[in-house]
Amino acid sequence: MPRRMIIATATEAINALGGTNKVAAIFGISYRVVSNWHTRGLPPDTYYEMAPRLTAQGCKFSPLLFAQKLGRTRRQRRRGLPSASLSP
Repeated sequence: MPRRMIIATATEAINALGGTNKVAAIFGISYRVVSNWHTRGLPPDTYYEMAPRLTAQGCKFSPLLFAQKLGRTRRQRRRGLPSASLSP
């Protein structure tokens, strides 16, 4: 019986699917874009393509893995301000 892998990070998900170049080929995009996902997280629109492939390989993961992180604008970084919040 294959061992079930629990995916917790974007890097683990990308590596489980064969690495940066293979994931780039799946989406038909540059490997540089996928390389950015290692630090920025997986964009939400990648869920429908990656989730079935990860499940087929016996991987378990939370759908929150595909939640995009909120970034900070250049002005916020310069002033040391926190990133925007989703809650009012």
